[in-house]
Parts: sequence; structure tokens; C-alpha cells
Amino acid sequence: MNKVTEDGFFYGFNRRVCMLGGHGGNVYEMARYLGCAPSEIIDMSSNVNPLGPPKGLVDFLKKNIDAVTCLPEVDSREITNHFARHFD
Repeated sequence: MNKVTEDGFFYGFNRRVCMLGGHGGNVYEMARYLGCAPSEIIDMSSNVNPLGPPKGLVDFLKKNIDAVTCLPEVDSREITNHFARHFD
């Protein structure tokens, strides 16, 4: 039987295999147990895109990395306004 216990561990495959505490699951431990690569596991416990970045994003980031100088706005005001104007 698969279950998550109070200590934050997932028990499945007849053993404790994955710690769920924190952000996302432990795909590395699960991959070792299953004998596969971590990239073969879709971790549904975190906000990760299994398809990878959209086409062109990596090139765009490489070209504009110097513009990344600080964390995003706490209230996301500018991006919210941008989306509001775009989808209005």
C-alpha cells in the first residue's frame, strides 16, 4: 500500500522511497530505486514543466542575462499589468 506518513515520507514499492518534505519530491532517490534516470520521472509534487522550457527561451535568456540583476517584484505589479494590457 502506498501512503504518505506524518514524518513526510512516501511509502511505496514496499519501502520508504521518497521524502516529500520541502519543495517537490526526491526524484533522485526514486530514480535510484527504480533503476532509471531522474529525467524519466515526472515529479507531480512540484511546479516543474516536464516538457522543458519553451522554444527560444534559453537563447533569449542567454542574450539578456545581463538584465537579470535582482529578484522579481514582491507584488508582481509590472508583469501583472503587462499581462492585463496584453490580454485586454
